[in-house]
Amino acid sequence: MDDKAIARNALENFFLDQDTPKSICTFKRGEYLYQEGYPTEQCYYILNGKVKICINNANGNSLLVCFLARNSVLGEIEAFLNTAACTTVQTVTDTKCLRVSSKFLYESALFDTELLLAITKILAYRSQYSISNASRNILSTAEQRLCSYIIETNINGMFTENLSSLCDMLGTSYRHLLRTINRLCEIQILKKTGLGYMIKDPEKLKELSSGKYIM
Repeated sequence: MDDKAIARNALENFFLDQDTPKSICTFKRGEYLYQEGYPTEQCYYILNGKVKICINNANGNSLLVCFLARNSVLGEIEAFLNTAACTTVQTVTDTKCLRVSSKFLYESALFDTELLLAITKILAYRSQYSISNASRNILSTAEQRLCSYIIETNINGMFTENLSSLCDMLGTSYRHLLRTINRLCEIQILKKTGLGYMIKDPEKLKELSSGKYIM
């Protein structure tokens, strides 16, 4: 078992421990767990589902940082810094979490070296991965970024994201985004339907992507 798995197991043990005061909460697709700049007093442990993490620039546009899925913790940075939400976190699918107060996580870590080490390792891995994603956003083409995004956000082979919001998130213009999607349709990777875009060739989509945004 690698260090990341060990750290995640330690976090899972903390959240699942019968002595940890927690509650189960569910979020529908598209709901927000955190919005950047707003106060938060809760941490979450994802039991199932997927969320996307974005940061906002001075113009109010969002830039994709990464996706997180099962066995991931949210809100640990805010718990330790005692700050408002540093990022915006929105569900990509219906998501179920365990919820623990930020104060309890912080105070527990002060007296539990295994938990503190686990949180430190997860933060280190997430920092490393965020740097990788930042490089991908800068160096990859719009087509590569779009393909990666479609892979992470499609539901049962259907891509139905709002394109106006997506162009800001991927750092491209709306016109160029449409050209890119039309090209993917022309080469039979996507097919436009009344509901959005159906993935016709998932393997080719994967080949054209810039890699995974998920940690």
